[in-house]
Amino acid sequence: MKKKWTVEQKVNFVVGFKKSGMTKKAYCKKYGLNEDVFRRWEIAYKNGTLVASDTKPVAKTKSVKASTTKSKAKPKAKDKTARSVVKSSVKTKKPFSFWSRREDKKTILSLTADVERLSIQLKDSRNEVFDLKNQIKDLKLQKEDWKNQAERLAWVV
Repeated sequence: MKKKWTVEQKVNFVVGFKKSGMTKKAYCKKYGLNEDVFRRWEIAYKNGTLVASDTKPVAKTKSVKASTTKSKAKPKAKDKTARSVVKSSVKTKKPFSFWSRREDKKTILSLTADVERLSIQLKDSRNEVFDLKNQIKDLKLQKEDWKNQAERLAWVV
């Protein structure tokens, strides 16, 4: 049965891990977390997509600083929270997805199969070229033989 974690709990786990100094494996084992899920939480926290109301995101960009300084200089009618500022100014990356990795693996496998198929076709083409060159040599020799026979027949007549 899957455990549902709130955003605050996820952020607390990520922040607690950073402060603990433990290895990721040991930390996840201690709290009964899946390492892959925890890694997705870390990535989301760094990107600014996993933000609790009482904490600040780790990654801040110049655009976030600029927007916060503008709001201090000129007060606006609607006060933006830190979460909405981060969401509006930081480009959010596509969250980690198991399916995207699986699709990438399928793509790599299909490309590998295509390369193998093309290399076989290339070998076949090289063999065909070699055969055609041999046929041309045989035809040239046959042409020379026919010329010699024609010359002999011309002497006989």
